[in-house]
Amino acid sequence: MARKHFWQFLVTDEGNPIENAQITIYKAGTEDPAFVYFGEIGGGTVVAPQIRSSKKGYFEFWIADQNEGNGYALDQKFKVAWSAVGVSSGYIDHIDVFSTGIGEVTIPDPSILKNKAVSNALATGWEEHKDSDILNIQPIHGIDVVDISDSSLSGATFTQMNKLVSNSLGRRWTDHESSWYDPAISTDPINQDNNPDPLVDGPHGIQMVDLASVDATVNKLVSNADGRNWDRHRTVTTLDEHTQYVHIDGRRDFTAPVGYTGVLYGALGADDFVTKGNMGGLQHYVYLVAGDWAGAPGAYTADVIHNKGIARPPIVSVYLMVDGTVGELVSPADVINADTNTVVISMPSIPTSLYVTLKWVD
Repeated sequence: MARKHFWQFLVTDEGNPIENAQITIYKAGTEDPAFVYFGEIGGGTVVAPQIRSSKKGYFEFWIADQNEGNGYALDQKFKVAWSAVGVSSGYIDHIDVFSTGIGEVTIPDPSILKNKAVSNALATGWEEHKDSDILNIQPIHGIDVVDISDSSLSGATFTQMNKLVSNSLGRRWTDHESSWYDPAISTDPINQDNNPDPLVDGPHGIQMVDLASVDATVNKLVSNADGRNWDRHRTVTTLDEHTQYVHIDGRRDFTAPVGYTGVLYGALGADDFVTKGNMGGLQHYVYLVAGDWAGAPGAYTADVIHNKGIARPPIVSVYLMVDGTVGELVSPADVINADTNTVVISMPSIPTSLYVTLKWVD
């Protein structure tokens, strides 16, 4: 919009037209003459006194907005005054000439003034934009929506960069990417990078495992290094970890590696693996050979002297010895707790060698 048209009929109280009245236009609340035009286009501006009413009391003028020379801002108000022979002079102040004026939208204009005209092209574009949906097939701004169900690792879908991320996904990513862990950085809450304490603010909201802590809290994050060490530890098959250790009673039913055949070790020494139940000296083992047995066929006996001074009977396990190796578990004919220091074992026949374990359970 460039000029705003204003017109009016000037009449008496009885409704009779006032002819040849002098009309003067001022800026509202002042006696400062305003610039007006006599036509919608062309011509120059004039100032008061400048307008006469017709025989019917009609008068008109145009005022330009700020887009034309000698124009005014859209919030400028005006005063219209009149005088004529035989009638009283008067005026109407604070007339909003631009009240129905709508300026054209200028896209780079930062003005917050409303009441501007929007072209069909702009209005159509806005409607299409406001009605678009990030879950719609139609992309916004020509950008496809991120498909969180797409797990492809190659191809056009995977490599396409310009995709739209919703607030929800963006927030989740921000929360994720701001989490971190670097064991090389000081664990002090305020360190050289001004980063959070890695032992307090771990990735995914899960604290890192503190190898020096005895805290039993679960849901902690295990690093690749710790995870690999544990995996190697539980599946080790070399003789540098668990596998050379047996229970004091000869069993190996703890962390044996995959493929363990159940063959028991025969030689127990200072490095034998001792369970909690076998701690405190409540165990004893002995090898019995042919010369240790007395009696007749069908009722051979051997005394196992342990000198523990324990009145309650122990749990006795008897294994065959084959070529110096502890082998099959066998059942004796009888086991008698002779006294607090001796157990008597009965066998129907004398094997070449036996391995006998005694264990007392509370």
